[in-house]
Amino acid sequence: KYPDQAHQIATLLRDWKREMRDATFRRDGVVDKFIGDCIFYHCGAWTQALPEKLALDAVAIALDCVAATEKLRRRMADYGFAAEDDLRLSTGIHVGANLVVGDIGGEFTAIGSDVNVAARIQDHERASGRILVSRAVRDLIEPALGQLGSDERRVTLGPPVTIELKGVGGIEVYEV
Repeated sequence: KYPDQAHQIATLLRDWKREMRDATFRRDGVVDKFIGDCIFYHCGAWTQALPEKLALDAVAIALDCVAATEKLRRRMADYGFAAEDDLRLSTGIHVGANLVVGDIGGEFTAIGSDVNVAARIQDHERASGRILVSRAVRDLIEPALGQLGSDERRVTLGPPVTIELKGVGGIEVYEV
């Protein structure tokens, strides 16, 4: 779509990645890797925090990343893009014990079926601009939702929706 704007695209992605990295680190998350225009982060690799706190941190990071993306979206003209060009962040969050975090072949990463579920939730929502959490995340964060957001913007969960994920089947998700 933008064959003559490689420099502007690179500048926008650099700035976006910096914002995503900063939002993740502020909540003690770990940026595992950037995959094109996708960020893979996880929480708890360095801590012994309770699962509830880790799930809240993951959602708080997603909210911060969406806010930073929205801020960049409002500045698209600064990067040489038309106002109608869009920049959206879609997020899938899942928790579970079916994963391994550590050095895998010389790369620090997380792998396992629960990582795949989070990735498939995100992929299902690609470019929607929504944050979806699995039922497992909902169960952990629902009692503490008041800790997220602010007086001006309360964080709530939408009604359950079942989505079909490749290799997983139907899974119940909630929009933040």
